[in-house]
Amino acid sequence: MKSNLISVITRITIFVLVMSFASCKVLKQNESTDITSNSNNPLMVFLNCSISHDSIGQEYKMDLIDKIITEGRVKQTTVNSKTYEQDNFRYCLLNKNYQIISFSYMPNPLDKTIEYVDENGLLGKRSIRLDSTQFSLRIPLATGSEFVSFEKDNKQLLLVDLNK
Repeated sequence: MKSNLISVITRITIFVLVMSFASCKVLKQNESTDITSNSNNPLMVFLNCSISHDSIGQEYKMDLIDKIITEGRVKQTTVNSKTYEQDNFRYCLLNKNYQIISFSYMPNPLDKTIEYVDENGLLGKRSIRLDSTQFSLRIPLATGSEFVSFEKDNKQLLLVDLNK
């Protein structure tokens, strides 16, 4: 009876150890951020950032809150454009040598349009400029993308390393 109990405990211990090693291996594979993309499984990055504008010094400050790289495609109906418009920000995908792979423009996240109902009951719109805000951006990753750079008036505001 005693040897049977020891045999069962030994089997359970071995089973638990094998499962622990197997789950560690799976976790290790999921933790690595491999941003190589192929046509079957395109990748995209979600960037959550904060931005502020110093109205006295006329300088922008941008910080990365977090990033998520995942498989998927960005819908083609985005507001981002390849055409520059006044007050837009440019973001660029860069390779490991900091050379531009692709770029696009996004509207200034500090500019907001507020809809309201006036005293006559009519719907109106008003544009305002915020001092600071948070925003999210989805970007499809091109092969060889290592960094994302945000620029305003040819001045780099933020450089995001996609491998960290």
